[in-house]
Parts: sequence; C-alpha cells; structure tokens
Amino acid sequence: MKVNQHEQLLTELDSVLEEISDDKSASLTGGARSTFSGTIPNIGSKTFSKVYTTTSQFNDISIRLNQNINSPIKVKAVRADNLRDISSFVRTIPPNSAGKVITVAANVRDGVAFRLNFLIDGFNLPKTVSGPITY
Repeated sequence: MKVNQHEQLLTELDSVLEEISDDKSASLTGGARSTFSGTIPNIGSKTFSKVYTTTSQFNDISIRLNQNINSPIKVKAVRADNLRDISSFVRTIPPNSAGKVITVAANVRDGVAFRLNFLIDGFNLPKTVSGPITY
C-alpha cells in the first residue's frame, strides 16, 4: 500500500471514529478496564507513569475523560519501555468533550505495554484529567 493511501485511510478512519465517539452516552467496552489520571502540563507534552498491557480481548485503546478541558489537547499511546509511538494515531480532544469515547490506538497487538501521552500545542493552565480506559 502506498504511503499516501495509508495516510488517507487513517484520516478516514479517524473521521469515522470521531463521528462514533460524538455520542456522549457511548460506553467503553472491550478487554481490560482500568483508569488513568494525571496532570497535563501548561505547555509541551507529558507521558503518564501508569503502564497498561494490551489483551487479546480487545485490539483498540480507548479513553473517556471524566471532566471537560478548556483547550484542545492531543493524546496518543506510546510504548512503555522507550516511549515510541505505538501507531501513527494521534487524537485531538476538543474542549467540552467529557464523556466522549476517544480511540487512542487501533489494532494494537496483544501484549504491548503502553502509557498515555498528552500534548498541548499552546499555553494552557495545568489541568488534571482522569477517566476510564479500555485496552
């Protein structure tokens, strides 16, 4: 598959997942379930310390914020050992999106240890975010 086709497919998948996640009543279903919590910095990125390991029951990593945020933030899943991206999937979480399901990575192999990384492009007041995660 050509790189441009691959990027186009990822963009289309991201759009479809965004439409699906617009339903605030959507629940997280799938394999292992846990919670995440941490403070997003006022600028730059932060990788939360908690490590999760994917299961064969569910191939996606999804989160849901418990609270609204004031500025858009980006979130991705990174490998626990070297903090490299698990996939090219980077999701932008818009303000006022508490309760929406956000797929952070799709089709992740079984047994991958990962952490969540949050990135703010502009200046933001430090904000604690938390919520459920499935993987």
